[in-house]
Amino acid sequence: TTLAEDEILAPIVVITREELERATAADVADLLRFRAGIEIARTGGPGQTTTLFMRGTESNHTLVLVDGVRINPGTIGVAALQNISPELIERIEIVKGPRSTIYGSDAIGGVVNVITRSGARDGVVVSLGAGQYGTRDASLTAGASGEAGDLTLGTSWLDSSGFPARTGDETDRGYRNLSFNVSGRSQVGSVELSARAWHAEGTSEYSDFFLTPVDQDFTNSAASLSAAFAPAAGWRSKLTASLMRDETRQNQANFMGQKDFLRTRRWSADWQNDVAVGEHHAITAGALLQRETADTLSYGSGFDVGTDVNLYYVQDRI
Repeated sequence: TTLAEDEILAPIVVITREELERATAADVADLLRFRAGIEIARTGGPGQTTTLFMRGTESNHTLVLVDGVRINPGTIGVAALQNISPELIERIEIVKGPRSTIYGSDAIGGVVNVITRSGARDGVVVSLGAGQYGTRDASLTAGASGEAGDLTLGTSWLDSSGFPARTGDETDRGYRNLSFNVSGRSQVGSVELSARAWHAEGTSEYSDFFLTPVDQDFTNSAASLSAAFAPAAGWRSKLTASLMRDETRQNQANFMGQKDFLRTRRWSADWQNDVAVGEHHAITAGALLQRETADTLSYGSGFDVGTDVNLYYVQDRI
């Protein structure tokens, strides 16, 4: 649906696939840092924690989605932008300003929705690259379509020897990231089925306060499965189940002999119904059920918390 500019209620920015290819960015943060109203802060080189500040709000006030699945963890609240490979992205949608009434307290500053590649034309696209600091990368995207539906597969690999992360440090600290995404769509009778998944894992190296070389492993993923159908004329219903995972594991023990970690898992089920009452009148109703588990350990302190959300909504639009 195309809307006139004066009918859009929120300032929206879309970074297209063409812009992504011209930018040659190493991660999503590099793509966002030139946008007005967005500030990016990094704590080190490639793969280190990257923080997004939108319109002056705090670091945990911007909601980040991958294919509509929120990836902000339940521990520190900062989404792992540094681990999202641009080679697997179709476009990025940015909504600036408070959107908490729709997305919850994570969206005080705005929303960033990363859409992975899908519906690719038949064939295979391969890219190879190399650069400074022993950096090498490769990616592959393959797509196939037919009467039964379409399927897209993609993978991206990045390996960098890096450089010393702190003044006075002489040890190169590198970064490795292996990512993939899969997207499929099929029509089964009157039901449209779709599935999407994104996964990234690797290792990030850095130096601690005493310039001791340390490293940590990470895992980030988001997956969803949906079914859309029309139970009656003017009534469209959609069921979506999703799973998000965010995990960081320290590979060296701290002075207490423990290995620190951060871990979040979130399961969601969403049922949305849109009913057209008239030409300019519609009712939306549904339910969102969510289960989140978050646990962490840092120098002997931590928590293990489970959170359940049962949300029911009705909206009348005229």
